[in-house]
Formats: sequence, structure tokens, C-alpha cells
Amino acid sequence: MRTSVTAAVPQLAAAGPGIAVCPVSAVSHGFPGAVRSFSPRWVRQLAAVTSAEPDPLVARFIGDLRRHGVRVPRGVRTQLAPDGPQAGMP
Repeated sequence: MRTSVTAAVPQLAAAGPGIAVCPVSAVSHGFPGAVRSFSPRWVRQLAAVTSAEPDPLVARFIGDLRRHGVRVPRGVRTQLAPDGPQAGMP
């Protein structure tokens, strides 16, 4: 199944229809399913496309992304940690 609503993907998988491949940013706090990373890890770069001179709010948003990246809920970070619950699982 494909969906244009990325945040729906992990919720559908957790409800039982199967597994999902999605960005970790689509997994919300309190997610009821299991989260696993790929091995070797998949890495993607984010890009911000703006006009030649972005307005101050857009510039601030881009600066925040550069400094902090995309926030991942604590429960998901725990599952993705090298010593997290998936350690030793296939």
C-alpha cells in the first residue's frame, strides 16, 4: 500500500496490515509499534529550497534544522539505540 500521508504509514503498520518503511520523523511520541533501523543504516540528507533571499522566519527555520535536525521522540530513539530493544534481533 502507498500513501501520500507519511505519518499514516507507521500507524497503519502498527494496526496490523504489515510492516512499513518510512522516515523516523513520521513516528510520533507514544507509537504503539516496534521501530527498527536498517543495517547498514540508511542515511539521507535534508535540503531546504527557498528563494534567493528567504524571509526571516524561513531563515530561522533553516537555521534550527541545521543546528538540531529532525526531532525524534525519546521512545523511538531508545528503540533505535545500538543497545536498544532490537539488539540481537534479526
